[in-house]
Amino acid sequence: MADIALIEGKRAAEIQACVERAVISLNAESLEQALEKAKLTRSD
Repeated sequence: MADIALIEGKRAAEIQACVERAVISLNAESLEQALEKAKLTRSD
């Protein structure tokens, strides 16, 4: 998340909050499940 925050010019806490809202809005139990529901893949 730190890398995304750096690219976006935001604090890591802001990015984390966005991710948490996305997980909740997708009714997912985890980030991986949210990505699956959104039909995205996680790149490390």
